[in-house]
Amino acid sequence: MCADVVGSRRAPERTAAFLDRLPSVLAAVVGPGLVRPFVAIRGDEVEGLIAPDTDPFRPIVAAALEPEGQPLRWAVVAGDRSTAPARAAAEIARLKARSEQLVVITGDTLADRLLLDLVPVVGALVDDMTPHQRDIARRILVEGRRQAEVAAELRVSRATISVAVGRGRLRDLERAMRGLHGLLLAGMAAVGPDEQRRARAGAVEPGVSSGAIAT
Repeated sequence: MCADVVGSRRAPERTAAFLDRLPSVLAAVVGPGLVRPFVAIRGDEVEGLIAPDTDPFRPIVAAALEPEGQPLRWAVVAGDRSTAPARAAAEIARLKARSEQLVVITGDTLADRLLLDLVPVVGALVDDMTPHQRDIARRILVEGRRQAEVAAELRVSRATISVAVGRGRLRDLERAMRGLHGLLLAGMAAVGPDEQRRARAGAVEPGVSSGAIAT
């Protein structure tokens, strides 16, 4: 996984502060699936390795919901640790050129084409949230709290949290994350030796869970 801060030159101090805390935010969400810790690289990027069966969408959403955070471009590339990082870095450059923010590549042509069409849903759902809805989404989707717990923490009624969950479309975001992770796993499972070689060479066109929202 490789991420690049969008518009970092416009706010260098804010970017630096965000990048200082981002690796620990991502590591906390990934948990035991972290193979190599996220580290800052090339000034305004972070990079890390996660286990093949680990959901990459939870850390992506966690970063998007981080208070005082900044927009990120993400490239998630399946492969071995000797080739995947370079491919992810190359995809970040392509995202910049296309003004896009997320790409997920399994190496399987069909899965990658579907992912290419579907991954923008995650960003769109987060972008549509109000700051209040993002705060609630972070507590529920990232930290795993129940709606009743969030209501107590924020000293509001359960109905208020339920309304925010509905209007913020948290269940839609949760389903999107779960479905995309399933498609990612299916794509990796379908990759054969020939497809893996093509993916490592960059010849395959690129195709971005969480627990249930409890009350």
